[in-house]
Amino acid sequence: MPDTPTTPVDARVVFAFSSNPSSSSFIRPPTFQDRIRRNNEQLRALKVLDTAKALEHSADAASNANVVKRTKSKGPSSSNKAPAPPPRAKSRRLAVLHNADAALAAKLQAVENTGDFLALDDEGIGAPAHLTCEEWCEQRLKKTPGPKMDGHFRGWVEPNLVKSLGLASSAGEAWEANGGGSFAKAGKAGKGENAKEFARKMIRKNPNCYFYRHNAPGEDAWHGDWAEDEIERFVTVANEHGCGDKWGLFASYIPHRVGYQCSAAYRHVIIPR
Repeated sequence: MPDTPTTPVDARVVFAFSSNPSSSSFIRPPTFQDRIRRNNEQLRALKVLDTAKALEHSADAASNANVVKRTKSKGPSSSNKAPAPPPRAKSRRLAVLHNADAALAAKLQAVENTGDFLALDDEGIGAPAHLTCEEWCEQRLKKTPGPKMDGHFRGWVEPNLVKSLGLASSAGEAWEANGGGSFAKAGKAGKGENAKEFARKMIRKNPNCYFYRHNAPGEDAWHGDWAEDEIERFVTVANEHGCGDKWGLFASYIPHRVGYQCSAAYRHVIIPR
């Protein structure tokens, strides 16, 4: 029996023993190029490369089939365009001149020269074309025009209430006599504070805030539609003091009504009338 080889086994050297124990042969391990060559042979044997090329070709063909070539559409030729419509007259005066109404055109020309355009009505016959509010109410509605409002109330609390409640004689005096301060901070309810309860506390410092949500102390609150005598009272107060803001102060002149009711009546009853 041959001696056992004492040569150490190297990672790069493999000893293969044949069936004859007396002989042995050295086998070189495959190199990187050998493995690539073997893999390519296996791929060719399995026809993998041919299949991949066939799939790539079919994918390109399908992609090209979905591409739609768009051609730039040509607009209609200028020779086929419809004729442009004649320009519209910009005013009655131009329309009359365009229609060659000589008599009326001469009158219009004379008015244009003098600048007295109010001498023409809609038909061009000597009545004012633009009526004032008062003229329109008298001629068209046969009614007396209502009061002119500029959106501001210029009064204070109703004098009898000032006396009976012992209020100050003006807004500035009431504010300063009851603590003063910045209106942005002291004139509005705080976060989480009930607005109606806050308004109740402001009867002396800011009566406008109080009467916007509350009637005068001891006075019944009325709700619902306004009666004709209430509407007449509303117009009387508006004529005397104006209206459009400070609805709490305004409401102090309207018994049994509060400020937000007066504001709603102004928008939904007074203005439509």
